[in-house]
Amino acid sequence: MKAAKLAGWWLDNYVNKLEAWTALKAINVDSIMDLLTAAADSASLTNFVYVSGGQTPKLQEENDGRVVEEISQSNGYSQSKFLSELLVKEYSHMIAPSKQRVCIIKPGYIIDSREDGIAARDDLIWRLTASCAQIQSHSAEDPEAWLFVADVDRVADAVSDCCTTAGQITCEQGVEMVKILDGLLVSDFWSIIKEQLGIKMQSSGFDSWMNQLNTSIEAQGEKHPLWPLLLTIEQRQGRLGVVCTPPKMRDNDKRRTREAVPKNVAYLIGVGFLSRSNELPKVQQEKIKTSFVGTPFASRA
Repeated sequence: MKAAKLAGWWLDNYVNKLEAWTALKAINVDSIMDLLTAAADSASLTNFVYVSGGQTPKLQEENDGRVVEEISQSNGYSQSKFLSELLVKEYSHMIAPSKQRVCIIKPGYIIDSREDGIAARDDLIWRLTASCAQIQSHSAEDPEAWLFVADVDRVADAVSDCCTTAGQITCEQGVEMVKILDGLLVSDFWSIIKEQLGIKMQSSGFDSWMNQLNTSIEAQGEKHPLWPLLLTIEQRQGRLGVVCTPPKMRDNDKRRTREAVPKNVAYLIGVGFLSRSNELPKVQQEKIKTSFVGTPFASRA
């Protein structure tokens, strides 16, 4: 199998270097293999929908070979999610019964809904937000950079559409692909954060910002929210967004995203993960877990 050979090379050279690979493989790869095996044996299954992650969505059609080169420099979470995606593509192309419809949904960061706002504190987007709030500074980005972020209801709608809307989804490499390109400008995201927390936050050059961040990490050690993700942050130079032409969004999706972000922030303030001052938030007095759930650069998926 083409994808198996590709993934085999990639795993030998990159993924096995990561201590977390065994756990991530069980969660993101072995579980997908079990589901695909069950799907292949099912006489009644008509739809198989996989929500991918670990990568920033791309506006153009993707080439797996180029993605491998890019993903090889990322972390185990992103690599394991990409391998799972390759397996789903190969299943659709080589094994899936003709009556089965196979879809892959690719969102950016996933946050909770504007109704509930129960943010996942382990997710990179909120770890980075908390860290920037502490030092009242974020890494400078192009003000027009786009932050790919969608709330869980938007992703749920996409899953439902995959199961009910036949023939209206872009097909790539033998599988139907749904890219959720919702989001907002990075500058608008930080404006919301500053308003919600009532703080001033400057946009700093990467070197200056990284020096501030390192000072904060040295002071807090393993309690720091970015302790397990520092390499990823350095690779991305602290950026959340991507420079691109902002995708078109439905008006309701625009409102939903802009209302979901402050709702998630309000929840994080309420549970003590974010603070309205530059003091260390309450929940960071204990060691931060070193899981990679929802980490770069998508979200939990």
